[in-house]
Amino acid sequence: MTVPGWEAHVQRLCRSREADVLRNLFPLLSGDHLSKDVVDKVASLMGKILDDRGINPEVASWITLSLASLNYPGMASRTLASLPTASKSAMFEWVYSCGFLPDEVVVEGVRILAAHEQGVDDAIKMITALASEVGKVLAGPAHGFFLTGRSFRRREMPSGAVGAIEAWADALSPDASGFFAKASLLEVKMRINLSRDLSEVVAFLDSYLSSVDRIAKDDWNAFASLLFLLDESPKRVNPAFLWRVIQKGGDLPLSSVMERIIRQEQDACYPAVIDYWANGTSASAKFGILNYFEDNAPRLGLILTKEGKVLKIEKA
Repeated sequence: MTVPGWEAHVQRLCRSREADVLRNLFPLLSGDHLSKDVVDKVASLMGKILDDRGINPEVASWITLSLASLNYPGMASRTLASLPTASKSAMFEWVYSCGFLPDEVVVEGVRILAAHEQGVDDAIKMITALASEVGKVLAGPAHGFFLTGRSFRRREMPSGAVGAIEAWADALSPDASGFFAKASLLEVKMRINLSRDLSEVVAFLDSYLSSVDRIAKDDWNAFASLLFLLDESPKRVNPAFLWRVIQKGGDLPLSSVMERIIRQEQDACYPAVIDYWANGTSASAKFGILNYFEDNAPRLGLILTKEGKVLKIEKA
């Protein structure tokens, strides 16, 4: 910044239509090592550049988000101005900046994004990212201009944003076809509103299990993501449902499901676990049995012995 003409150089970069313009700006403007004086000077220049009609729209969007992250007056609401006509990458840039923006701005932004004409799959990717980002808030003050590399902490979901995301998810639901799309939307609604009854998840997954002989490998990631929601909850899950997951899981990774059964049901399920060891088919589920007891047998006062298909669980 001591070199004459640096301001004009930055302004020329911001007018560039080349895709790598932000990469050219990165070494100039990134990093928490920047002093407040430097940040203020660059921010002042950026504010002036925003009034330049020749600026690259993508750069204008990035500048606005950067200044909003530094709490410059009026910039948070100004991030909404370009959203109605934003490119997909610019829309996602806004989504990944939700942790910097006040709830009322996020609510309006979600409504604008929902109004965009885009395929259901693209909309689901965006709403899934939103569900993750709205629960973040900066862990400390921002100094540099780039939005990446910041530290965040989790916060209670802001009520306005939750309502807007739920409304978008509900609007998408009738057009969602296939297990992945439906599961993704349900997961979004569950993650942003933890007070929802997890029986919705069990009912949805149980319905899927009733429709198939085996859980399809292509469906497993979405299925497992919903299972993890259940695993994060202290509430008891019907063990009959969990056993159905194992029975229809084939060679999928089921160790955590088996561990959930044993952890939840304790000695009431030991006869079924012993029978599964002898007659079950999933190596992963059997690994879950061993893993649970190796970690917990001493604490529970138990001894686990195995000889081929014979498994014994006895008091020490």
